[in-house]
Amino acid sequence: MRFLLASLSGQGFISSTLGLGLGLTRKGHEVKVVTDVSCEKQLSRHGLERIPRGLQDGPSFQTHIWGQPASIAIQVKHLEFAINSFQPDVLVAQQLTLGSLIAAERMRIPVALLGFCTYLWPRLKDPEARGDNSLKEWRYTNDIIALSRLRLAFGLPESSFAIRVSALLGDLFMVRSIPELEGDISNLPEQVHLVGPCIWEDDDDDPELDDWLFECRQRSTPLIYVQQGRFFDRPHFWPKVLEGFGNTDIRVIACTGSMDCPVGEVPSNFFVRKQLPQKKVMRYTTAMIASANTTAVLGSLIAGVPSLLIPAGGEQPDVAERCFHARVARVLDPAEVTPERLRSELLQLVEDSEVRLKAGELAVRFSQANTFDTAISLMENLKTGSPVVRSESLCYSESL
Repeated sequence: MRFLLASLSGQGFISSTLGLGLGLTRKGHEVKVVTDVSCEKQLSRHGLERIPRGLQDGPSFQTHIWGQPASIAIQVKHLEFAINSFQPDVLVAQQLTLGSLIAAERMRIPVALLGFCTYLWPRLKDPEARGDNSLKEWRYTNDIIALSRLRLAFGLPESSFAIRVSALLGDLFMVRSIPELEGDISNLPEQVHLVGPCIWEDDDDDPELDDWLFECRQRSTPLIYVQQGRFFDRPHFWPKVLEGFGNTDIRVIACTGSMDCPVGEVPSNFFVRKQLPQKKVMRYTTAMIASANTTAVLGSLIAGVPSLLIPAGGEQPDVAERCFHARVARVLDPAEVTPERLRSELLQLVEDSEVRLKAGELAVRFSQANTFDTAISLMENLKTGSPVVRSESLCYSESL
């Protein structure tokens, strides 16, 4: 089969796309990718070909403007150029690439979507719903309105999308989680499946990082991994991390690639980079402080590392809620963060034996997920041209 993969340009998005692409290639499928031109070298290094935007290439699928109508229109044109030249059997895209839904409908091609590590829209029925569901309702309504307007702009017939009967799911929608974290999915639309974390990373040598991690291990000092995503108009917690842990006996390693505030002056006990190999770093990590972006949280869950989560926008509040109810994380509102509160919460987290136990149990369950194999098996079922619905033969898999 021929698979066309579409990805936003952020490293977390590109990494999962690389994992899917390499897995599909190993199974004998033909794969090409559409994404921003800035990702071409990374894809090429792993043997995956990026199809340009057109005869005149340029920016496309940029993460920071994913929801802007002009950006989505560029996605559609890029995808249609790629579909016409490659003639794929299946389009595989991501939850935020709304252009893929329009291109798939216009070009009459089945589309699979890879989501975040929790389902972000309202459930069909949820009598035991935890907390306020208004954020999910708001998110769903805004996504549906955006898709409806864009469909009309691209000449597609007007449709009425009833709430919770979503055109946002494509023919297959894959949530990057497991039952122990996401819970019962029987009240989700039938084309929603759990596929495990779908995390992939380069395995490049990095002597500078290796030496720093070795020194931490030799000194037996606590190591805290920090990742702050985009915080929009909420108070950033990164300055409080600098003040609370700078020049102390605690080592801090921070990934700042998606942070929307200045890094500032870095203390001597900090190791800071735009991108970090999470799998390697998490082996030595005592706890994580993060904004609950999917990639960071999945990295901590796979490694059994407890987290202090400080969510702002996007998927962060939903992901933080899942981790809190799974008892693997403590959660703070950004407005509550002070250097003193960070130190206090972190100390309680590290000393909480139940959280460490639950984090370890969840890590075992994540390690058993046939993650990319599960996703690829589901995607292969799209060759029939019909939506892939849940059944006993098409469900979450484990490697036993």
